[in-house]
Amino acid sequence: MAWWREYRVLQRERADADEAALVTALADLYAYVYQRPVQHLLAPAQDRAMAMRVSDAWVADGCRIEDPRVAQERRLLVRSYTRLLDAVGPHAAG
Repeated sequence: MAWWREYRVLQRERADADEAALVTALADLYAYVYQRPVQHLLAPAQDRAMAMRVSDAWVADGCRIEDPRVAQERRLLVRSYTRLLDAVGPHAAG
């Protein structure tokens, strides 16, 4: 649950802070779940954290479907999941 706590702190208390603690918490979660070295999971965690921040900004600004952040969030999520699969999938090193 560390990632959720870090996310909520960013969302509610320190919106202007960077997401380094969230990235670390997400990478730690991925490492635990998939039993892979945490350093292999930092890139997907970074993309996922950025997607969360983009989504929060989009919601705060009214959730307009034509907002370019919808496409930005999608790109970040697809890249995150692709990188995660590369790190944990059957052909992953480590």
